Amino acid sequence: MQYSRLRNIIWLTLTFVIFIMIFLVFKYIIVGYHENIHGQVEFIKNSKYILTSFIVFISLVIFLLVTYFLKRIEILDREIRLKDSLLTNNSKLVEMGGLIDNIAHQWKQPLSIISIVISDLKVKKEFNQLTDELIDNAIEISLNNINYQAQTIDDFRNFYKSDKKEENFTLEKVFDLNMKLIGSTLKNNNVKVDLNIDDIRIYGLKNELVQAILNILNNSNDVFSKKNNQSDNYIMISALKKTEYAIIIIHDNAGGIPDEYLDKVFINHFTTKKDSGGTGVGLFVSREIIVKNMLGKLNVKNEGIFYKNKKYLGAKFIIELPLA
Repeated sequence: MQYSRLRNIIWLTLTFVIFIMIFLVFKYIIVGYHENIHGQVEFIKNSKYILTSFIVFISLVIFLLVTYFLKRIEILDREIRLKDSLLTNNSKLVEMGGLIDNIAHQWKQPLSIISIVISDLKVKKEFNQLTDELIDNAIEISLNNINYQAQTIDDFRNFYKSDKKEENFTLEKVFDLNMKLIGSTLKNNNVKVDLNIDDIRIYGLKNELVQAILNILNNSNDVFSKKNNQSDNYIMISALKKTEYAIIIIHDNAGGIPDEYLDKVFINHFTTKKDSGGTGVGLFVSREIIVKNMLGKLNVKNEGIFYKNKKYLGAKFIIELPLA
């Protein structure tokens, strides 16, 4: 988009310059001819025509060359955007296995509830204790749990939609979807999430922002999963307005990132988890989405965190996004 705008500006500028040059040529010819007729001055010297014609010719050559190179830049820009899109999709595919496990876990509870309700109806029928009220209650409970399962699938499907449509959305919805996608996985590792999200609206690609934040949360979860399910696992998430930006802070107490890796975590394919199948794509994609697609900032540092009167060390991711 930026290259296309630059190309149009340069193209219009060159067109204007060439128009002026051609205008000057005709002006010299007409004025010179007019002055020669009245015998007031000698006809403009041939050198002026030659110089002006040469300038017009050079301008045309430059115009054609610049147009060619701008076209090449546009093609390269399109290829880069295609590559970025493929990286984002690959990152989603990498996370898909974990998300499917998460959905399966989310489905277990409602399926168990439906199973208990049906079993209870069967027992009540055998003992002739079945009433219309019990049946209606069982139907209501079952439908509520079925709707919950359907909503889980809809959330998952919407997250993986390939169409990119910019829209106004709230950060509350972004984190609500993130918790639906990864909440059960975090719970399995005894990770408690503390959310403090202000009412903030953002304009952009909602699913891509969900993906960027999901990658950060998965990064924390991977570290927690290696800590033998200790009880004090926390992720503190806050979002607040600051002038024209929304500031999102994701701060865990997983021990932080080794200092020698802090300036490398956003590099494509850099990973310290090769033995466990890490690809090094997640955080790179997060920065690409936030910086390039949403014109924001993403940084990380190690910082102490207090929770329940106890101090921990953890990685603190700071996201800045323009307000809608």
